[in-house]
Amino acid sequence: MPASGDTPGCSVCAGYGEIAFAWEVAVAKGVGPWGQRPANVRAVREVRPLKVGMLLECGTCGAQFVRGEPQAWNDQLRWTIPVTKEQSATLIYWDAHSLRPSPTVFEGLRLIGATRGHSDPLGVPQLFVPCAVELASGERLDPALFQFRRSAPIGYWTSPFVWAPDVRSIGASRFALPPHVRIASTKAQEWGNGFYPTSIVTPDGRDLTLNGVSENFLDLPGVSASTVHLAADDEFCGPEARKRGPVIRSIANERIVWVIADWTEADERLLLPGSK
Repeated sequence: MPASGDTPGCSVCAGYGEIAFAWEVAVAKGVGPWGQRPANVRAVREVRPLKVGMLLECGTCGAQFVRGEPQAWNDQLRWTIPVTKEQSATLIYWDAHSLRPSPTVFEGLRLIGATRGHSDPLGVPQLFVPCAVELASGERLDPALFQFRRSAPIGYWTSPFVWAPDVRSIGASRFALPPHVRIASTKAQEWGNGFYPTSIVTPDGRDLTLNGVSENFLDLPGVSASTVHLAADDEFCGPEARKRGPVIRSIANERIVWVIADWTEADERLLLPGSK
């Protein structure tokens, strides 16, 4: 029976499902991320520290969550994300292993260069490097996206992924956008509901618009991704971008295999010049 009113429980008990929430807000006000009531967390207890964050469990229904660290944009809040039953093994593996690329792979990533992407589920900025990879098994994957992050791929994660230590070698992806286009997309402004335009031009003169806050790949028939360039004025990421050409889907998300790596401060040297 779902928890309600003052019954100790969690967002799962309350019937809202596995949703993320700000821990301090739920404790102080009993509301979830969109004002749901109740978001009662009195029965949620700390289980053990993780390599980043704290594992929590609801004493009423057994649902598990990971509570992150204070946010850079608000040091009074710790974002808390759900762990589905299917993701428990992923969380255990992530917590028990050092997920770092080999020195050889790291050097290859440095040569390609990283951009800073949107924050991970716990609010920590991530670094992205588009590439092609060869796994220790001999399998080759292209496109692949190295992601340096401080949280496990849990919560709302649905993309296929592999672990960084399983990568034997890397190379350039034939779908990777040029560095200056990748950097520009990280600076895109929102000009409408979920519209973050970056205007590009193909070698044959077509104006197209990418939509996203961290675009890395392009798969367009007849066009090599590395040959596109930005619109030739200051409005390539501005409100005029919508008028320059049709909005295209850069590449289907389900085609990208993510490579999960633990973030360290040393990884900042992977950033391309001009990255924020």
